[in-house]
Amino acid sequence: MGEYGAAIDSWTNKLPLSRSALESTWLFHEIGRSHLELQNYQDAKEFGQRSLAAAHEAEDEVWELNATVLVAQSEGKCLPKMHAKAF
Repeated sequence: MGEYGAAIDSWTNKLPLSRSALESTWLFHEIGRSHLELQNYQDAKEFGQRSLAAAHEAEDEVWELNATVLVAQSEGKCLPKMHAKAF
């Protein structure tokens, strides 16, 4: 877990201190990205969705795109596991 786990803890502690939707967008994205690196794909997807909602609130199209990519990457990583369970 190492540095990604520490990063998740640090950014999670900063969330209540966020002063804007844009700042929250960034924090949610970084937490989600760290979960993706740790192969916690469901958590990555959830934080990607939270980042997307905050980006929408901030009306920031670039962060909406970044968050959408994170959600798609997370879903893409989940698919092989879902298909394996089906067979």
